[in-house]
Amino acid sequence: MTAETIRDDAQVVILMGSKSDLPHAEAIAKALREFGVGCAMRVASAHKVTRHLLDLLTAYDAADAPRVFITIAGRSNVRIFSISGDPFTGGYAFQSNPGLGVTASNTVYEFDMYLPDSASASEAIEAELQQTHAGLLYNMAWQFRYDGLPTDVMELHIFNYFGNQSGTCAGDCWEYSGITVPRFTPNTWYHIRAHFTISGGSVTHDWIELTPEGSSTTRYLPTQNNVHQAFDIHPDLDDTFDNALQLDLNSTGTAYSVYFDHVNAGYNQP
Repeated sequence: MTAETIRDDAQVVILMGSKSDLPHAEAIAKALREFGVGCAMRVASAHKVTRHLLDLLTAYDAADAPRVFITIAGRSNVRIFSISGDPFTGGYAFQSNPGLGVTASNTVYEFDMYLPDSASASEAIEAELQQTHAGLLYNMAWQFRYDGLPTDVMELHIFNYFGNQSGTCAGDCWEYSGITVPRFTPNTWYHIRAHFTISGGSVTHDWIELTPEGSSTTRYLPTQNNVHQAFDIHPDLDDTFDNALQLDLNSTGTAYSVYFDHVNAGYNQP
């Protein structure tokens, strides 16, 4: 991938998830210009072209000038700003890995997660694999959603790049899988394991398992919205097999922490 070209004179960078955010970006840019502040507007979706967004941020970070980022995103209050070190600090951690050379037919994704008491501030916690191959992006992701629900339960959602016939999702949104479970118990490690199948240009979220430390495993099967098409991206993009972890913040704006460990993915080739 070639290095990103940036405007080094832009004091503010407005990042959009898609071109549909342009009216909001233009309104922000107009207000900035009235104060004599130079800005640049860039489209770079954290979900669709994560590596492109990271390359863009790296290019800006390498420039000497101080800079402010304004992000426009329709469904999350916390978005990618910077990633450095291990452990990471911020709302989004991304690990890029070399491509597999083929599309994985069956994938198992697993990790350990620990939520302190502070995690009650969560809107949602998201974990996803992204495979790009031959111009297609296959998104394998689960969202553990707290926002708007009773304090003792959470819903499991699945990401959809495209809309659905019911009109409840116009695209680029998390859809309810039909699974509602007890919330994570604070100060407890969980082992989380999920299985995905890729066939005919579609991804099926087959099942997900939750295992609290010292307790038995429960497997959950989605009853709806668990089969989605791959996203058609630029054919020249590199083949990758990437992992991302994201924390979404609720309307109170209270910071919180979540710990991840032993993140692994195993796959079968066709």
